[in-house]
Amino acid sequence: MKIRIGAVLLVALLVAADTPDEAVKKEKEKFKGVWVVQSFEAGGKSLDQLKGMTYEFDGDKLVLKHPKQKEAVVGSYKLDPTKDPKELDLITPRADGAKSTTRSIYILDGDELKICCGANIVTTDSKGKMTEKTGERPKKMDDKSGGFIILKREKK
Repeated sequence: MKIRIGAVLLVALLVAADTPDEAVKKEKEKFKGVWVVQSFEAGGKSLDQLKGMTYEFDGDKLVLKHPKQKEAVVGSYKLDPTKDPKELDLITPRADGAKSTTRSIYILDGDELKICCGANIVTTDSKGKMTEKTGERPKKMDDKSGGFIILKREKK
């Protein structure tokens, strides 16, 4: 009898749990909107000139806009809220037309989003050809080797 009750409980839990696709869909709904950079650190140094920059998430689309720039940068993002820590990949165009992927982890707490990014290394050879080595995804939010961004949801 105990085995049967345990099996029924296990099946009920599996049916009630979100599939990975459903978890991503729910998390993307939480991301949706415009987020304003409150602080931005790279390599342990504060980049105050990036305060006020916006990240707009909508579906799979990511739009980055700095208040002093005319053109926004349009890219995409992928996330996996089922991982621990939660994973976020920011995919943006490079100057040479290729795409750059920044592997990150994040904490989303209501209207605050914290992103800890891996450090990508971009080099240019003597002919101007760019090469990028995608950085490792941080394991903890206190990893200061890449970037650390705190964003607040823009109030409408």
